[in-house]
Amino acid sequence: MTHAFRFQARGSAFHPRAAGLKFVESFEPGALATFGGSRGTVVPYGAALYAVPNLPHTDRQSDFHAVFTHLQSVLPALRNAGATEFILHLHRAFPSQCNEEFTREELRLLASLDCHFFYEARHTNEGET
Repeated sequence: MTHAFRFQARGSAFHPRAAGLKFVESFEPGALATFGGSRGTVVPYGAALYAVPNLPHTDRQSDFHAVFTHLQSVLPALRNAGATEFILHLHRAFPSQCNEEFTREELRLLASLDCHFFYEARHTNEGET
């Protein structure tokens, strides 16, 4: 099972460079959008795509708990840089059955991010991601 988490931030006054984070992609207000539904057009907002790194966690703590907690620590920098809208993208590749379980605590952490949640599960062949 493979998970990839990306956190998208945007806002009319969002200046990604001011966040001090390393982004996969970003653009400033008034620039050409390099990703998303407006890709290739000049947009009045700034946006950035943050790839959540592989995070250490204990046996009692899931990937989800570690990621949601990490994103809580990233949110202040994004908000201070002007971001007002957020989307958490979860992409999961699986070779057989796809089951996920979220604990109540994980759901509370996810809700505390105040973001949209996009979940994609894609079947792959063994060894493929």
